[in-house]
Amino acid sequence: MVKPQFLVEKVLNMVCLLKGCIAPSWILAREILSSMTFKIELVLLDATKIKTSQVRKVIQILNNFQKQLTPENLLQINEGASILLTWIINFIKWNAGHHRY
Repeated sequence: MVKPQFLVEKVLNMVCLLKGCIAPSWILAREILSSMTFKIELVLLDATKIKTSQVRKVIQILNNFQKQLTPENLLQINEGASILLTWIINFIKWNAGHHRY
C-alpha cells in the first residue's frame, strides 16, 4: 500500500509511538508491519515500561479523533486496523492501571 487511509495511518502511528518511535510516519509503520515478528513484538510489549510521553501522544491522537477513530468505523475500512485499535485502547487502559496521567 502506497498510502493508507487517514484513520488507518493514525492507528499505525500510534503503534509506532508505543513501540518507541519518536516521529512516527507511514514509511516507518510499513517497515514495522513488514517485520516477521510483528505480532510477537506486540504481545511482548510491556505496558508498564512505556514512557509517559509516548502514552500521552497516543491518548492525544485518540482524543483528537474520538468520533471517527473507533473499532467499528475502522472495521468498515480495514479489519486489521480495527483489531490494532482495539489492542491500542486496551493497552492504554492496562497502562493507566499502573500510572496516573
